[in-house]
Amino acid sequence: MLAQLGTALVLVDEIHNLDLTTRYGAEASDQLKYLSERIAATFVLAGLDIETSTLFQGTRGQQIAGRYSVIPSDAAAEATANNGRP
Repeated sequence: MLAQLGTALVLVDEIHNLDLTTRYGAEASDQLKYLSERIAATFVLAGLDIETSTLFQGTRGQQIAGRYSVIPSDAAAEATANNGRP
């Protein structure tokens, strides 16, 4: 369905909660791999402390690391009703 609709961007948040040592984590990882191979879209995975997590360890982790680049960033500034203007 995503391919048929022409999806161009896929955002996945809370990726740091993906535990590849569990069956469910491995299945979720395999599903992300499957989708990224079949959808011509940019995938953005967001999470906390990804560099120090177990996300890139083991065979599945190496496959994930080979598909994505880590781009460290700071937390976004808190939004205000008037975007900081008086």
